[in-house]
Amino acid sequence: MKYMVSACLAGRSCRYNGKPFAFPLFREMVERGEAEPFCPELLGGLPTPRDCAEIQIINNEKRVLTDKGEDVSVFYRRGADMSARLALREKAECIILKNGSPSCGFGKIYDGSFSGNMIAGQGITADSLREKGLFLFNHESFLQSEAVTLKKIREEDYKEFVQISTEAFQADSKAFSPYGIGGPEGYDSIPWYQEASERGKMFTIRRNAVLVGGLFYTLKSDHRGWINRIFIKPSLQGQGIGRRVFFKLEQKYSSIREWGLDTPHWAEHNQNFYRSMGYRIHREIFSREVGYKLVVLKKKKNQ
Repeated sequence: MKYMVSACLAGRSCRYNGKPFAFPLFREMVERGEAEPFCPELLGGLPTPRDCAEIQIINNEKRVLTDKGEDVSVFYRRGADMSARLALREKAECIILKNGSPSCGFGKIYDGSFSGNMIAGQGITADSLREKGLFLFNHESFLQSEAVTLKKIREEDYKEFVQISTEAFQADSKAFSPYGIGGPEGYDSIPWYQEASERGKMFTIRRNAVLVGGLFYTLKSDHRGWINRIFIKPSLQGQGIGRRVFFKLEQKYSSIREWGLDTPHWAEHNQNFYRSMGYRIHREIFSREVGYKLVVLKKKKNQ
């Protein structure tokens, strides 16, 4: 697995104020040759140190302005383009970004007021990398998700496993589905999951050894896999757990060239998440089982 990482996270003095923002894990990844450090601002032609800059929305477009009012968007867009080219050339399979940055922010950025307030959003480089279908983590989620593990389900796991499945699918359908509360076949059934585990691979998702979700997948051939089902406890969603699960799965089966999955047509939040993981919409099918359309998404390795 080839990583790229925001250079400041690995101890390079390339932040706007010239100060490093190093984490031992990322520095060690670079030293071991597992990760390639990069800095979009430097690639775009900006010096270190440089004026503090934040994203502002002007005429419905993201612009990057300094605290002195100078528009430096051209440097950030050039750096984003060069970063995307570098990632594709290096065949990077996972890119770890410094959250909050007007370039690398992925999940959080400063609000443009230079007051220290943060809002949900993405930096210019994160936008560009995501458009290319590349696999992104912000540094906070990556560090938290290091404690995420996949364990083959045991008989004593099924009760709690199904409780979390029921909670997750019912919460999702209650919030988003026009068809009422429910879920896919057997989502609330211990016997269904027990039988399904004989047809495919059933794993518990654990964080710090605590069961927090489930994963059911099948291998169609030596080079094709299908994710039948994945769910995370609702109170823990949005913390990078699912992203880490996909990452671990691709690490485990590095020979798989194509992964596929489906999700309800009304679950646009799921579709957005899968697209952020590099999946692309393949087609729509009508499912008699659930009574509505499913969107089929596929991801081809290094696409």
